Amino acid sequence: MGILSILGLMEETKNIVLSRGHNVKNWQVLGNDCYTLECADCKKTVMIKEHPLPNEIKVGGEAVAVNCVKPVKEKKLRKK
Repeated sequence: MGILSILGLMEETKNIVLSRGHNVKNWQVLGNDCYTLECADCKKTVMIKEHPLPNEIKVGGEAVAVNCVKPVKEKKLRKK
C-alpha cells in the first residue's frame, strides 16, 4: 500500500467517524504502519494498520462502529 492509498483510507475513515458525531482532530502515529484517532468527548478510538497481519483488519475501533455519546456534565451546587 502506497502513501496515497493510506492517506485516502485515513480521509475516508475520518469522514465516517465525523459522520457518527465524534469530535476528532489529527491522526496520531503509533508505529511504522499504525495510526489512531480519539474522540475528545467520549474517548472512543479508531485505528488503521497499513500492513495488518493475516488475523488483523485494516480499520477497526469503537469510533467507527458506534455513534458518539457525549458525557453528561453535572452541575455543581453553589455554596451559600
